[in-house]
Amino acid sequence: MAAFLTLGLPGFALRAAALKRPHAVAYALTLNLLSSSGFLIVGGTWAVLSGYVGAKPAIMVALAIACEKNAEARIALGTQFGRARLVNLLISTRGFLALGSALAAIQVGLSVMDWYAYGRAAGAILLGTVLAAAVRDWPLTFRRPRDGSLESMLSLAVASAAAAIRQLDAWIVGVFGGVGAAGVFGAALRMITPFDLLSSAVSVVVMAPSALGDPEGVRRALLRIARWSAAAALVLGAAWPLLLETAPLILGEDYRAAGPALAWLALASPALVALPVTVTAMQGQGLGRRVAGISAVFSAIFLVAIALGTEQAAAAGAAAAYALTTWLRYAGLLVSCAKSWETRKRATLVGQTGEAQFGE
Repeated sequence: MAAFLTLGLPGFALRAAALKRPHAVAYALTLNLLSSSGFLIVGGTWAVLSGYVGAKPAIMVALAIACEKNAEARIALGTQFGRARLVNLLISTRGFLALGSALAAIQVGLSVMDWYAYGRAAGAILLGTVLAAAVRDWPLTFRRPRDGSLESMLSLAVASAAAAIRQLDAWIVGVFGGVGAAGVFGAALRMITPFDLLSSAVSVVVMAPSALGDPEGVRRALLRIARWSAAAALVLGAAWPLLLETAPLILGEDYRAAGPALAWLALASPALVALPVTVTAMQGQGLGRRVAGISAVFSAIFLVAIALGTEQAAAAGAAAAYALTTWLRYAGLLVSCAKSWETRKRATLVGQTGEAQFGE
């Protein structure tokens, strides 16, 4: 939900900052604050009016998500523009507060759910407050920018929402394969989560260089990443028998059934690492619409493939569908990227030819 509600604003703010459009950055931060506040009001009101048993922790979680969402753009800006150490410290502190609160509750016999929610809310409030004070180069404004910056906002929002929808994978496995299949798939998926987190962290620092870099240099960098990803996939494919034994080795014999699922997800991990970097680089180059279209189409394909894979072979089938659609989406982005740059190159050559003829 938090990923869905970012609306692409962190990426938009980063690109606008790199292109020296401070008004657009300030406007994005204002929209971010307003949408975060709206989520807090709606989420808190729903928790109270619905008579939800855990209304108090639900309100705390809504507060945490709202603060975290509001901080996402400043996290990206702070990481890119000289506040990386502070951002890393705050993110670590946020995690320790949530985990520490839960562990303390276990020790003294209090409700773990309640105190985890309180700790998460406290960490999110600390994160948002400190970043608001530290990253203040762009004062909030309600005045829409008139420099054409907003044209890219919708495409970034669509791409962000499409990526967030893909997080319904474990839920779909549960619907079509039952709780057991969802548990096996979820256990395997959690084991490759560090790769996803790593790529997301790296993609934050890619936006500014790609927005300012020349298309040819960005193209060469993405091709190198693609070659490395393909090579890594070949190595993992050759290590398939070892991958099948990884889940029971790490999680215990009770999770031997997760072996095939983990093997398929491991094959997807090179593309999973390369995808956020490729998406961010393309968005930085002004190819946001292409990214949004491909992301929307492949998110729909992804959900259908997960459902079909689960029906055919439970968690292993879902993981195979996950791997296949992830690689197809990555390939689709690379092909679209290559076509776009080829079109730009031809347009540049035509322009140069016309100028030469006119000069003669």
